[in-house]
Amino acid sequence: MKIESMEGYDRDDDGRWVMPLRNPIVMKSVSVQDLRWREPIARDLRKLRVDESVAFDTILSLAEKLTGQTPMVIDMLSGSDLGEVVGIATFFLDNAMGDGD
Repeated sequence: MKIESMEGYDRDDDGRWVMPLRNPIVMKSVSVQDLRWREPIARDLRKLRVDESVAFDTILSLAEKLTGQTPMVIDMLSGSDLGEVVGIATFFLDNAMGDGD
């Protein structure tokens, strides 16, 4: 899923963008209904390679950092939610690298 901007997403009281999950994640006593994204800072991107290709694992690790979620939660995303997560992470990555609007 290609994300052109974050305009279609609501923001919470902390200014994070809210992405409702189509398929909420339920684990034992924890339920995740949405992912709340913050804009990346340099520290989030410090170990990224700057070249044409970005590994899928790198995109998911960036999503973990920007949403504050654990790898276990990100690993349990449904296909449709995963597509949106990859789109948002890629949007932020493109903007940080100067490829966005």
